[in-house]
Amino acid sequence: MNISLESFKSYILLRRDAFENKYGLKTVPQKELLLDRRHYPNNLRYLDATSQILIRTLNNHPVPLRDKLLTVFVYRMVGDKMVVRRYANKKGVYTLKELERLATYLDNDSVKLKNRYATPLVKTGITGLKKGEFLLASSCDFLDKLPPDNFYKWKTSEIARQFVEFENVYGISYAMASQFASDISYINELEVKVDFIRVVPEKAREMYCMIMNTTFRVEKYEEFTREMMSWYIKQDFLDNKERLIVPQDITQMLLGYRY
Repeated sequence: MNISLESFKSYILLRRDAFENKYGLKTVPQKELLLDRRHYPNNLRYLDATSQILIRTLNNHPVPLRDKLLTVFVYRMVGDKMVVRRYANKKGVYTLKELERLATYLDNDSVKLKNRYATPLVKTGITGLKKGEFLLASSCDFLDKLPPDNFYKWKTSEIARQFVEFENVYGISYAMASQFASDISYINELEVKVDFIRVVPEKAREMYCMIMNTTFRVEKYEEFTREMMSWYIKQDFLDNKERLIVPQDITQMLLGYRY
């Protein structure tokens, strides 16, 4: 496989075509539908099914902000959206009551989660905790360490750093922290500013280094992100929502390309 900047851009355009074909915006030649059949992530993170569920759930019901934040945390930690939705309350959100019910279910050794990405729950064996116990421990630590303003008007970069540098929430890695920051930005009432997140997952770093034939420096990666965003919005799209790109989406694309 030719791994280069041009092949990376070609992947992005093929993923665009697969998305537009899936939603009836265009007809794509059969040979190019591989990206659709293999369930590669969408170019834009907010277009993924889990993100769409969160956007609707977090903004359509008048529930306490703390419950919305816990809901975000549970979705990202567990990863299997079908399981998470099954144990949420009627408004689709989580309180401690629903969290305990989900944890009890996850503690069953026969439970197999269907995830498209690795979550901390997959690595619980090294802690001696079962999945449900691990989820309870990390969720409670997360709630205990929430800032007094619940991230109101924070930047996504500040939220990511808060998880792993200032409060060090139990079980959360740099890669997962960047995902949480983006998820929290979906809560409209928080007015989170989406900016470049310097916390870059290791697999995305590796892919960037292979594409650009260089070593990783976050300053160069930020420059690469800006250039890719500028290139992306100049492409042709059949739906304007495909243009709503944010810096984190470039990392999303690198991870998809790696798959």
